[in-house]
Order: sequence, then structure tokens, then C-alpha cells
Amino acid sequence: MHTKQQARQDDPPGSGPLFAIRVVGFIFLARWLYSMSESGFGDILHGIGSSPIAMLHLLYLFLLIVLPGARPGSAHPFQPMPRLLRQLLRVLSVAGGLFALSSILFFTVTSGFPALLVAVQMSNGWLVVGPILYFAVAWLCRRRALWRTRATSGRFAIGCLGVAIDAEARTATVWDQNRKIGQYGASELSVHQQRSRFVTRIDLLWSSLAAAGHNRKRVFRIHTFKASDRASATALENALKRV
Repeated sequence: MHTKQQARQDDPPGSGPLFAIRVVGFIFLARWLYSMSESGFGDILHGIGSSPIAMLHLLYLFLLIVLPGARPGSAHPFQPMPRLLRQLLRVLSVAGGLFALSSILFFTVTSGFPALLVAVQMSNGWLVVGPILYFAVAWLCRRRALWRTRATSGRFAIGCLGVAIDAEARTATVWDQNRKIGQYGASELSVHQQRSRFVTRIDLLWSSLAAAGHNRKRVFRIHTFKASDRASATALENALKRV
């Protein structure tokens, strides 16, 4: 038991989502191989080359299992995948889930609900599990900041944006997911919040001659209804004042 707990503690941050995505990939692969065994490997392999949908599905399986370029680590625990990979997986997952749901809906309209129940039973529940897995991958690849807010470490998350403050260098680095927006003097940054009944608007402003010259007075603006984002913005504002 101690060994298992120690192994979990030694896992680099961000390895959990990657493991979950790979598990989904292997489930899809096992289901695909099972379907091929029932229909005949030869016939299906012969038709794969002439089917763009099958080739796209193979690409999707490859990306899910291999996750090229994915690297978990403490510097980006919530975004361990490259931006392009994450966006591609999200698009393919949403498209796959919507296609599965539309196929089920079409079958239900044309054949009736009792026939759908029989089909679900014949597929061992795959007609229900399949769409759930597609949307689960899309959720795991959603837009997120690099980390959670941890003021003691100088890390702040507002929506999908992250700010890291280096107190010694008196600088702040701003990230949009895992894309670096820029590095700024912390004393030149300020947070402005405008609250309404349902949505709080949060601006990170850059007061600098360089900002005026490059038309970059506003580093980012985000509209949010989450209290956690407002709390993070307030913590960021206080931290910037202390630097």
C-alpha cells in the first residue's frame, strides 16, 4: 500500500489527464478490433484505405494513445499537451461525439425507441458509452490555465489565463493556456475589475511607455461569472501592489 501511495506522489503533475486520455484511446482501439473480428479483418482492412472516415478514426486513435509532444510537469500541470494537439483532440472528440449522437437519434426516429433499446443491449452498452467517452476527452482537453491559483508561489489563474510573478526579478509572466503572452515589469501591471449583477469583467492593464508605443495597454480582458476568478484577480492585484 505504501508503495502505491509513494508512486502516486512521484507522478509528475499533469500525468493524470494524460493517463485518462490514453485509457480512452485503448478502449476505442479494443472496441475497434472487436468490431473487426466480428466483420472480418480482411474486408475492413481492404476498405480502410478508401474511407476518409476510417483514416480519420485511425489518426484519432493514434493521437489518443501516443499523445505526441505531451510532457507532464510542475511548470504546466493543467496543460501537459501542446496547444495544437489539444485543439485537434478537442475538435475530433466533439465531432465524433456529435456524429455518434446524431446517428443514434436518426436510428431512433426511423426504427423506434424499442429498437434502440435492443441495439444498446446488442452492443453491450457501447451506444451509450461511446458518446460519453468522446465528450470526456473533449472535457479533458478543455481550455484551462496552466495552474491553480497559489498566491504563496506567485501563481494566479483567471479563466484560461495564468500569471506567474517573480518577486526577486520584479517581473510577471502572462500565459494564455500554455502560450506565453509576454513578460512585464510587475510594478507596471494593475488589475481592474468591473462588476455587474451576473458577470465580472477583469482587465490586466500595462502602464508603461512601451505599452503606449506598441498599443498594448491592456494585456488581457476576460468576462467571467465565477467567484473563484474574481478572488484570483483580487489576490493578483494585492500581489502586484506588494512587488
